[in-house]
Amino acid sequence: MLYKSCYNPAQWSRGAAMRIAGGGRKAAQSEIVIKGADPGSWQLLEDGVCVHMPEWAQFFLELGQEIACYEVRDRVPVVAVSLPARSYAAMFAAVGVVRSRARINTIADNEEYFEQLWALAGKGDRIPVEYREAGKRIQGYLTGRSQDGEVRRLHIDLGKEGVRKITPQIASRIVLKEKIGKQGRGKANRNPALSAVLDLPDLTDFLGRARLDCIIVAQKNEIRPESGLRIRPYQSANIEVEVNDILRVKEWLVDWGAYRTHIVSERLRDNGRVPQESLRHAPVVIFDGAKGFIQRRGEFTGLPWLILLDRTERGYRDAAQEVDALDSTRVGDAEKLRIPHIPQGVELVAFEVRR
Repeated sequence: MLYKSCYNPAQWSRGAAMRIAGGGRKAAQSEIVIKGADPGSWQLLEDGVCVHMPEWAQFFLELGQEIACYEVRDRVPVVAVSLPARSYAAMFAAVGVVRSRARINTIADNEEYFEQLWALAGKGDRIPVEYREAGKRIQGYLTGRSQDGEVRRLHIDLGKEGVRKITPQIASRIVLKEKIGKQGRGKANRNPALSAVLDLPDLTDFLGRARLDCIIVAQKNEIRPESGLRIRPYQSANIEVEVNDILRVKEWLVDWGAYRTHIVSERLRDNGRVPQESLRHAPVVIFDGAKGFIQRRGEFTGLPWLILLDRTERGYRDAAQEVDALDSTRVGDAEKLRIPHIPQGVELVAFEVRR
């Protein structure tokens, strides 16, 4: 199913990326309209400039949300987007993926969450936790770990309630009480902007439990600076959140924090493979550019794909041919996928393939 819109190159230059909104006019702070967590009311801040959420940015965010909530069984969606420049596109799409998954399902896979806790327990620190048992919430500490053959257990000190030794099957009973990350403990828990952007009043699971929702195959040094963009969901200048804190990229968190996103280098020789146990949630894979799609697509078969192809980049034609070849194996038109309004300069094809 092919969707097209005409090409307006002025809208897609990197220099204009954060300035084109509302007819190319910078948004005055006094003009901000409060609409809660609706992305249409968001403000974006970069280098001291505040603008309304551009149409093209909202398109990629909404497209990421749609792919993230697509029901995956024996078929998976493939969405390929051709555009004149892809600056910020993967980043906004990833925000949409994480935002959608955070709101529709916050139950972490026990094994993946156990691995997060196992790494923390090996640091030698006493990590504050809440342990949920028989309807009670008991405050305690993650104090260590042990292994007997193939059986691994986490040690939880609950004070007067004693010590519990936790296997992967019941790891979900443990809730980390404080954020482990680059901002320091507890800071993000008090950020109402993060709750507003995610439309998630309770951040406990989001900040405390690791789960891989999104994989970005990209040139890492391009994504990192883009993730420093700040989002202001409300009028107050004091209420804003960095995209980094939404994506929660595994490689950029400290002490194995509760990640939601993994970035894989577009270059095959850089390795950086994603553990198979992390793929059980069918994370959305975003290929940011032709090179990563051509070299690494074979590692992520059976998962939802968003392929972003810049028409000016080397390898575009080869990648487009690969998309055409994949399209020839389609088993459906991805009719359940609600395509957002397509901005100028974009061509999009969406279909289903067998998992």
